Amino acid sequence: MRRSLVVSQINDADAYCLALGRFCHAYATLEVVMFTVLMVHARTDVEMSQAIFNGMRVKDAIDCVNRIREAKKLHETSRNSLVLERIFTHVSHLTKARNDILHHGAWADEGDSTSARVSNWRVAYNERKLQEFPISASILDDMTADVILIEQQLLNLVEHIARKKFVAFDESHEFWHRPWRYTQQQLKTECRMNRDKTRKQPRQPKASRKK
Repeated sequence: MRRSLVVSQINDADAYCLALGRFCHAYATLEVVMFTVLMVHARTDVEMSQAIFNGMRVKDAIDCVNRIREAKKLHETSRNSLVLERIFTHVSHLTKARNDILHHGAWADEGDSTSARVSNWRVAYNERKLQEFPISASILDDMTADVILIEQQLLNLVEHIARKKFVAFDESHEFWHRPWRYTQQQLKTECRMNRDKTRKQPRQPKASRKK
């Protein structure tokens, strides 16, 4: 089946492009927020943070924050550790989806204007590397909503950390446990070429002949 870039194929290409733009803008804001989270954890001023952390990607910023918290044993003493772990886990899912969308684009089977998916089929050199997941304007809007919520949560956490209000932090509040709207990435499965093909069973070793 031939595939084509979905933007020219779906029924409402404008809605998809607008949703993609909203998500990219929200994610850019998240990158700024993550810089602030890292700066607060490192206890560095703005000038020093700009010199050290300039250009750091979200994934690397998360790794750095986690190392700082581990070194300071905050993961053992801080009441917000579970909340931060939940946020960072979802940020990682959103970051992976964002990278796949921007690097691989959205594709659809030729003649199908109702569904689209992000797929690396053009660059996957074998079936084990082939991955894809569904994408649409509504899915992108779900991702954007999650990014905005995460930004609010992180800024709230930063305030607690900066002012050392760990005692006043209530991790049980519903604000920290609102369900994520985007769940597609968690359900993403590796796609295999020739799915109908049954896997070959490993050959059984030949029985040794008795002398």
